[in-house]
Amino acid sequence: MLDINALVILVMLCALALPLWDVRYAHTRRYIGPFEQHVHSFLQVLPVMAVSFVSLLYWGQFLALFGLGPEPTRFEFTSKPDPLSSTYLLGLFFSIVCFVVIPYAEELRRCIVTARKPTRAAPLSLPGGEDLVWKPRVPRTGGKGGLCRGSSDVRPRHWGGHQGEDCGVVSG
Repeated sequence: MLDINALVILVMLCALALPLWDVRYAHTRRYIGPFEQHVHSFLQVLPVMAVSFVSLLYWGQFLALFGLGPEPTRFEFTSKPDPLSSTYLLGLFFSIVCFVVIPYAEELRRCIVTARKPTRAAPLSLPGGEDLVWKPRVPRTGGKGGLCRGSSDVRPRHWGGHQGEDCGVVSG
Protein backbone atom coordinates (compact mmCIF):
# COMPACT_ATOMS: atom_id res chain seq x y z
CA MET A 1 0.00 0.00 0.00
CA LEU A 2 1.05 3.58 -0.61
CA ASP A 3 2.34 5.90 2.04
CA ILE A 4 -0.05 8.87 2.11
CA ASN A 5 1.64 12.14 1.22
CA ALA A 6 0.83 15.35 -0.65
CA LEU A 7 0.97 13.63 -4.06
CA VAL A 8 -1.58 10.98 -3.08
CA ILE A 9 -3.89 13.64 -1.60
CA LEU A 10 -3.56 15.73 -4.77
CA VAL A 11 -4.53 12.74 -6.94
CA MET A 12 -7.53 12.13 -4.67
CA LEU A 13 -8.59 15.79 -4.93
CA CYS A 14 -8.44 15.57 -8.73
CA ALA A 15 -10.63 12.44 -8.62
CA LEU A 16 -13.43 14.52 -7.05
CA ALA A 17 -14.19 15.93 -10.50
CA LEU A 18 -14.92 12.52 -12.08
CA PRO A 19 -18.45 11.93 -10.72
CA LEU A 20 -19.44 15.51 -11.61
CA TRP A 21 -18.13 15.08 -15.15
CA ASP A 22 -19.88 11.72 -15.41
CA VAL A 23 -23.30 13.15 -14.53
CA ARG A 24 -22.84 16.16 -16.79
CA TYR A 25 -21.81 13.92 -19.68
CA ALA A 26 -24.63 11.39 -19.17
CA HIS A 27 -27.30 14.07 -18.72
CA THR A 28 -26.64 15.53 -22.16
CA ARG A 29 -27.09 12.16 -23.85
CA ARG A 30 -29.98 10.41 -22.13
CA TYR A 31 -32.68 10.53 -19.48
CA ILE A 32 -31.42 9.82 -15.95
CA GLY A 33 -34.14 8.25 -13.80
CA PRO A 34 -34.54 8.47 -10.01
CA PHE A 35 -32.73 5.19 -9.24
CA GLU A 36 -29.77 6.17 -11.38
CA GLN A 37 -29.70 9.61 -9.75
CA HIS A 38 -29.29 7.88 -6.39
CA VAL A 39 -26.48 5.73 -7.78
CA HIS A 40 -24.76 8.91 -9.00
CA SER A 41 -25.22 10.54 -5.59
CA PHE A 42 -23.60 7.53 -3.94
CA LEU A 43 -20.70 7.65 -6.42
CA GLN A 44 -20.23 11.37 -5.73
CA VAL A 45 -20.08 10.91 -1.96
CA LEU A 46 -17.39 8.21 -2.00
CA PRO A 47 -14.49 10.40 -3.19
CA VAL A 48 -15.53 13.30 -0.94
CA MET A 49 -15.54 11.07 2.12
CA ALA A 50 -12.23 9.42 1.16
CA VAL A 51 -10.48 12.77 0.68
CA SER A 52 -11.97 14.09 3.93
CA PHE A 53 -10.82 11.12 5.99
CA VAL A 54 -7.35 10.98 4.43
CA SER A 55 -6.89 14.74 4.81
CA LEU A 56 -7.78 14.57 8.50
CA LEU A 57 -5.56 11.56 9.15
CA TYR A 58 -2.61 13.10 7.28
CA TRP A 59 -3.25 16.75 8.15
CA GLY A 60 0.42 17.71 7.93
CA GLN A 61 0.70 16.58 4.30
CA PHE A 62 -2.66 18.14 3.45
CA LEU A 63 -1.41 21.51 4.74
CA ALA A 64 1.96 21.00 3.02
CA LEU A 65 0.11 20.61 -0.29
CA PHE A 66 -0.88 24.27 0.02
CA GLY A 67 2.50 25.44 1.39
CA LEU A 68 1.26 25.58 4.98
CA GLY A 69 2.21 23.68 8.11
CA PRO A 70 5.54 22.45 9.47
CA GLU A 71 5.97 19.32 7.29
CA PRO A 72 7.81 19.42 3.98
CA THR A 73 5.70 18.59 0.93
CA ARG A 74 6.38 15.05 -0.30
CA PHE A 75 5.49 14.29 -3.92
CA GLU A 76 6.49 10.64 -4.25
CA PHE A 77 4.89 7.24 -4.47
CA THR A 78 6.40 5.12 -1.69
CA SER A 79 5.28 2.02 0.18
CA LYS A 80 4.02 2.19 3.74
CA PRO A 81 6.74 1.49 6.31
CA ASP A 82 4.50 -1.01 8.14
CA PRO A 83 2.23 -2.75 5.59
CA LEU A 84 -1.36 -3.72 6.33
CA SER A 85 -2.28 -7.33 7.11
CA SER A 86 -3.60 -9.55 4.32
CA THR A 87 -6.93 -10.01 6.15
CA TYR A 88 -7.42 -6.25 6.31
CA LEU A 89 -6.51 -5.85 2.64
CA LEU A 90 -8.92 -8.64 1.64
CA GLY A 91 -11.77 -6.91 3.48
CA LEU A 92 -10.79 -3.55 1.95
CA PHE A 93 -10.71 -4.90 -1.60
CA PHE A 94 -14.01 -6.75 -1.09
CA SER A 95 -15.60 -3.48 0.06
CA ILE A 96 -14.14 -1.61 -2.91
CA VAL A 97 -15.56 -4.18 -5.32
CA CYS A 98 -19.01 -4.12 -3.69
CA PHE A 99 -19.36 -0.38 -3.16
CA VAL A 100 -17.26 1.14 -5.96
CA VAL A 101 -16.58 -1.26 -8.82
CA ILE A 102 -20.10 -2.73 -9.04
CA PRO A 103 -21.91 0.67 -9.04
CA TYR A 104 -19.51 2.06 -11.64
CA ALA A 105 -19.86 -1.11 -13.74
CA GLU A 106 -23.64 -0.75 -13.58
CA GLU A 107 -23.30 2.85 -14.78
CA LEU A 108 -20.97 1.77 -17.59
CA ARG A 109 -23.49 -0.89 -18.64
CA ARG A 110 -26.24 1.75 -18.84
CA CYS A 111 -24.01 4.00 -20.95
CA ILE A 112 -23.12 1.17 -23.36
CA VAL A 113 -26.77 0.11 -23.72
CA THR A 114 -27.81 3.71 -24.37
CA ALA A 115 -25.02 4.24 -26.89
CA ARG A 116 -26.16 1.20 -28.89
CA LYS A 117 -29.80 2.32 -29.07
CA PRO A 118 -30.94 4.25 -32.13
CA THR A 119 -31.56 7.93 -31.40
CA ARG A 120 -35.26 8.53 -31.89
CA ALA A 121 -37.85 10.35 -29.84
CA ALA A 122 -39.90 8.16 -27.52
CA PRO A 123 -43.22 9.40 -26.05
CA LEU A 124 -43.71 9.30 -22.30
CA SER A 125 -47.12 9.57 -20.64
CA LEU A 126 -47.55 12.01 -17.80
CA PRO A 127 -50.32 12.46 -15.23
CA GLY A 128 -52.87 14.82 -16.77
CA GLY A 129 -52.90 13.25 -20.23
CA GLU A 130 -49.85 14.95 -21.75
CA ASP A 131 -47.27 12.98 -23.68
CA LEU A 132 -43.68 14.18 -23.76
CA VAL A 133 -41.15 13.24 -26.35
CA TRP A 134 -37.59 12.87 -25.13
CA LYS A 135 -35.07 14.65 -27.33
CA PRO A 136 -31.30 14.50 -26.86
CA ARG A 137 -29.98 17.93 -25.96
CA VAL A 138 -28.00 19.78 -28.56
CA PRO A 139 -25.26 21.72 -26.74
CA ARG A 140 -25.89 25.44 -26.84
CA THR A 141 -23.23 28.07 -27.13
CA GLY A 142 -23.25 31.00 -24.77
CA GLY A 143 -25.52 29.34 -22.21
CA LYS A 144 -24.94 26.92 -19.45
CA GLY A 145 -27.57 24.53 -20.73
CA GLY A 146 -29.27 22.68 -17.94
CA LEU A 147 -32.85 21.65 -17.46
CA CYS A 148 -35.09 23.50 -19.89
CA ARG A 149 -37.40 22.85 -22.79
CA GLY A 150 -35.54 21.60 -25.80
CA SER A 151 -32.94 19.86 -23.66
CA SER A 152 -32.69 16.18 -22.81
CA ASP A 153 -34.89 16.82 -19.80
CA VAL A 154 -38.41 15.45 -19.99
CA ARG A 155 -40.99 17.47 -18.07
CA PRO A 156 -44.36 19.18 -18.49
CA ARG A 157 -44.71 22.81 -19.61
CA HIS A 158 -45.55 24.19 -16.15
CA TRP A 159 -42.08 23.23 -14.81
CA GLY A 160 -40.53 26.27 -16.46
CA GLY A 161 -37.60 26.61 -18.77
CA HIS A 162 -36.93 28.83 -21.75
CA GLN A 163 -40.18 30.10 -23.23
CA GLY A 164 -40.74 29.49 -26.90
CA GLU A 165 -38.60 26.35 -27.17
CA ASP A 166 -40.26 23.10 -28.16
CA CYS A 167 -40.19 20.47 -25.42
CA GLY A 168 -41.92 17.93 -27.59
CA VAL A 169 -45.27 18.19 -25.77
CA VAL A 170 -47.92 16.43 -27.79
CA SER A 171 -51.56 17.10 -26.98
CA GLY A 172 -53.23 13.91 -26.16
